[in-house]
Formats: sequence, C-alpha cells, structure tokens
Amino acid sequence: MEIKSGYFLASKDKGGEINNLWLFEEINDSMKIIQFPSGEEQIKSIKDARLKWMEGRSMGLIQVDYESAKNYCNRNDFQINSKSDIALKSDTAQSSFEKEKNILQRNLLGIENRDDISKEEKANRIINLFAGVCAGVAVQPIPFADFFVLTPLQIYMGERLSAIWGIPANQSSVSNLIKDLFKIVGMGLIAQQLAIGAYKTFLPFLGAVTTVPLVYGLTFAIGNVLNEMYKRRSQGQAKLSDEEVKKIWEEYFNKGKQDYNKDKDIKDET
Repeated sequence: MEIKSGYFLASKDKGGEINNLWLFEEINDSMKIIQFPSGEEQIKSIKDARLKWMEGRSMGLIQVDYESAKNYCNRNDFQINSKSDIALKSDTAQSSFEKEKNILQRNLLGIENRDDISKEEKANRIINLFAGVCAGVAVQPIPFADFFVLTPLQIYMGERLSAIWGIPANQSSVSNLIKDLFKIVGMGLIAQQLAIGAYKTFLPFLGAVTTVPLVYGLTFAIGNVLNEMYKRRSQGQAKLSDEEVKKIWEEYFNKGKQDYNKDKDIKDET
C-alpha cells in the first residue's frame, strides 16, 4: 500500500503513538480518503470530504504533518514516497494556521482582558477580528485553504466566543456546532469553496475581489450565529430553531459583505 501525498488525520494511543491514520488526497475536483491500517478507500466530493474531516475532528482526531504520517507508515510497512509538492503545501497550510493563530492570540488578550467593555462588545470585536484574518487567509495560495486553515480558525473563534459567555466548549464541541450549522445553511459552505476555487482558477485579482468579502461575510455570519447560541445558553434561554439560524445567518452574511466593502471604499478614498 502506497501513500503519495495529502493531508492527514490521526488517532493516538495512550503512549502518544499514532494507531490509526486517515489520508485526504486531492483527486481533481474530489478527495480520496484512505484509512490505515485497514486500507479502506472512499472518493468524496469536496463538500462531503470537508464534513468527514470535521466529523473526525469532532470525534477527537488530530491533524498531523507529513513527517508524523511517514513515521507511522514506516513502522507499519506502508510505503510512502518522498515529500511531494502537495505534502509540502499541506505543511504550509498547517504553518499558516499556526501563524494566524499566534497573531490572533496576541490581539485576543487585548480584548478578553478588558473590564471597561461589555460581553457583547468583546464578542463583536472578536468576530470582526477573526473575519478580517480569515478574509486575508482566503487569498493565500494554499490548496483547500478553506478546508485546512479557515475552518480551524473559525472553530477557534467559536472557542473564544464560548469563553466570553462562560460556556464550557472545546474544539470538538465547536466543530460539531459548525458542522450542524453548515448542514442548515449548506449554500454558505458551497459558496466558500467556489469562491476560493475561483481564486485559484481565474485571475488572482478577480478571485480576490470576489473571495475576500465573501469569506469575511461567511466568517462574520458563523461568528454571530455561534455568539447568539452561546449567549442564549448562558442566559438559560431556548435554543435557536433552524429558521432562526437561517435568519441570523442571512442577516449577518449580507451585513459582513457590506461592511467589508464599505470599509474598503473608505480606505480607498483615503
């Protein structure tokens, strides 16, 4: 059995060693998913592969780099080729996520530790911060940037929003919430994928013009839906219905795009 390249999820035993590995490999406009050691293979659409990835993360699987995957394969007599361009880009994606997360953490301290602003204001500032960072990531030349950088950042945003409202949450629970959210407003997920695909397919300037405000709006909408969910839970209120989620999503998705374009126009004029 041979592994050429890709993105990897893994489970680990009590000793910290990988005992199961999932390879996500780009195949034209689809993703091939291979599970080791069973060797089971699946071909899924990008949308379904993304949901599979998020499902794995919500179950406690962790993203691992090429070297970790290679060491696991060597121990179990799986053949793995030398580091390919795609594997290098996988590491680039992970590096990009860590870089952006470090930037966010420095800015988050200045928001979360303030005593002179309300929880609502803290949440609003956090959402705008993440929306701006995600919009910038969207136009970086990283394959499946939405898959491996944006989604982890959006999950991290959910963790910080839950902390503002005093609601216990971790990566898995936030990932589950976002996965359910995408099922309710599936067109938002597809739009994000198509926008980033357009950036790689067409002229970079054209892609940036369409992608940046769209991803800003999508992250802005995700943040505001999650924020309302955590706020209600902290106040003992009823959960949002699917219709309420759709309404909030549409309102803030459109507002996010408009706010981004308005802010850009102001900067251009100055």
